[in-house]
Amino acid sequence: MIERMKKITIVCLDDDQERSLQSLRNLASVHVSSHAPQVSVETATISASLSDVSQLLYFLESLDVKGALSTSAPEIDGEEATSRALRILGGYRKRQGELQEMMEKNIAFKNDALQLLKQAETDAYAPVKKKLNEAVANVARERGYAFVINTDNDACPYVNPEMGEDATEAVKAAIK
Repeated sequence: MIERMKKITIVCLDDDQERSLQSLRNLASVHVSSHAPQVSVETATISASLSDVSQLLYFLESLDVKGALSTSAPEIDGEEATSRALRILGGYRKRQGELQEMMEKNIAFKNDALQLLKQAETDAYAPVKKKLNEAVANVARERGYAFVINTDNDACPYVNPEMGEDATEAVKAAIK
């Protein structure tokens, strides 16, 4: 019986990528393909925010803990330092709010897309499932079966072969 393949995503470090892919290929039971990391709008926005945070950290490190001026930034007085720090923090908070909003929109979009994909998959498989169910029903009537048990996904972990019959080949023939 042919089973539908399930897609899984495996995340690994760049240094381990080739070794991980080779190990999976050696299993010989999975199809393995490598994909480049996807860059999204969120990635660019987060990178910009990290740059802002780095600037803030550099600035704060340049200040002495007691509020006096550090030797690395002698031209900044206390009020100017406080003003700059508050501007940077304000920008960071604003950016953080924007990121939160973008993440919420992204999650909503992803959920909508997944729902649409699931519906499209259901719609695409509907004619095939209908044809398969009709073929199973015809084979069952012709052979006088009272019922047909679907053993996919361990729905029925054991069936005594002396008490039943595998009708897979008959159904395949009926579909052709």
